[in-house]
Amino acid sequence: MNKVQAFEIKSSLKNKILKKNKENSSKTRNENYFMIFVNNGSCKSGTNNKREEVEQQINSLINEITTLIKDNRNTYENPSKLKEFEKRSSLRKRENQNNEPALAYIISSLNDRTIIYSYLSKYVADMVEKLPNVMACTEDHKL
Repeated sequence: MNKVQAFEIKSSLKNKILKKNKENSSKTRNENYFMIFVNNGSCKSGTNNKREEVEQQINSLINEITTLIKDNRNTYENPSKLKEFEKRSSLRKRENQNNEPALAYIISSLNDRTIIYSYLSKYVADMVEKLPNVMACTEDHKL
C-alpha cells in the first residue's frame, strides 16, 4: 500500500466517523475516547527543519491537551476512566517537559496530517476543537 492509498483510507475513515457523529448529534456527547485530527501543513520551513518543527508543534499540542485535561478534571462524570487512561498513558515513552505522562498521544501521522488520541470530557473536547491546527475532534466509534 502506498502513501496515497493509506491517506485515502484515512480520509474515508474520517468521513465515516464525521458522518456518524452528525447522525448522533442529537445525543448528548459526554466523555469518551476521541481522535483529534491535526493539520501539520502550516509548517513551511525548509525540509531539514520541517520535521523538527512538526514534532515541536505536535508535542506542544499534546502538552496543551494534557494541561486542559488536568485543569478540567471536574468536568468528567466518570473520573475512574480518566485515571485508567492516565495509567495506560504513563506506560508510554512520550512525556511532557515536566516528565509527567501525556494524556494524549499520536496514533498516526502521514504527510501533513496527524491523529492524536485522548480521553476527553465534552467540555474539554469543545476546547480542543478550537485549538490552532485542529481540523476535527471526533468520538472514537467502533466500526
